[in-house]
Amino acid sequence: YITNNSDDTSKIGKKIAEVCDMAVITTKERFEDIKRGAMVGEMSRDKIKLSDNPKNIFNIITTFCKEEDAVLLEGKVPTELIKLLKKDGTNFWG
Repeated sequence: YITNNSDDTSKIGKKIAEVCDMAVITTKERFEDIKRGAMVGEMSRDKIKLSDNPKNIFNIITTFCKEEDAVLLEGKVPTELIKLLKKDGTNFWG
């Protein structure tokens, strides 16, 4: 879902808060709108992160998430991150 409308993007953020334990947004575009919507949906500020660095994203996931958490990786997921997650042996892919 691609939109240039700030209100639509905020609605997406609110939906993220309903279904995800944490969100890692990998693109700066519309991050503030997504974050605002997620916070309206009662996701705490520390559970929505912005990073495009695969090692940083890996650290966020492995540090803050526990088994059964749902994590949204929005944007293009870097190949390096997928490799790090697979190497870690963590079952992030179902």
